[in-house]
Amino acid sequence: MKNVQFIHSADGQPIFAVVPMAIYQTLVSNNPSGDLPKTASLLSADGRYVRLPNAGPNFHLDVLRLVDLFARRGTTCIAIAQRAQTLEKFDEEQARNGLDPLIRRLFLPENSPYRNTMQASNEVVDALVRTGIFEHTMAKFPAWYRPVKSLKINEKALHEFIRKHGPLDCKERIDTGEIM
Repeated sequence: MKNVQFIHSADGQPIFAVVPMAIYQTLVSNNPSGDLPKTASLLSADGRYVRLPNAGPNFHLDVLRLVDLFARRGTTCIAIAQRAQTLEKFDEEQARNGLDPLIRRLFLPENSPYRNTMQASNEVVDALVRTGIFEHTMAKFPAWYRPVKSLKINEKALHEFIRKHGPLDCKERIDTGEIM
């Protein structure tokens, strides 16, 4: 379609399409339910990776590395800990038991300019839930004074995921000493 203009985000991803009214009317008339088309999923087709839209162009979270870490740590629930704050402002307990600081600290390169940008957005969390390993819950953790939004881990699904996609090479494993 040569009459379509695209508006891109700062990282180069197309976020809007501007189309002539005639094309828009055709699209709407061919969609009697009125439902908007779904946006592209952050979860890869094989379920192994979740695209991190706030981590720069084409950066992905390796779900196998994440669940391998959780399996070795014995993690059964993790606080989502979405915060629009710098990484250093998470206290030690929150950084150890929160998904957002964990992604920033362990999955982004040390020199990444996105380490102080929230990574566990609602879309990223929803993509993790779509793996079948996680489910939304509220849970109490010592680092927070009240129950917080969390992800409960389905251990059976976690081990099945590891069997399907793993095993993870020892060189790719996250050292649990980094977060204990």
